[in-house]
Amino acid sequence: AAQRYVRLTEDLRDQLEREKESAIARERDSARDKYEKAIRDEEKSFAEQRRRLYAEIEDEKNRQAELSGKQRADLD
Repeated sequence: AAQRYVRLTEDLRDQLEREKESAIARERDSARDKYEKAIRDEEKSFAEQRRRLYAEIEDEKNRQAELSGKQRADLD
């Protein structure tokens, strides 16, 4: 009976260890997925901001060119 109890205890300990390792692996995968998603979202945000800034620069160049053209026309 004592041997059976020891074996059951060891089996239970092994099972709990496997469950613990499995839970750790799931948590690690979840954390990695969350981190990778945060990076993708950040990269997307930076790309959108970069496009917006380039568009603003282009608009400002066009505005300055137009203003310069009007000033030249006024001088003539």
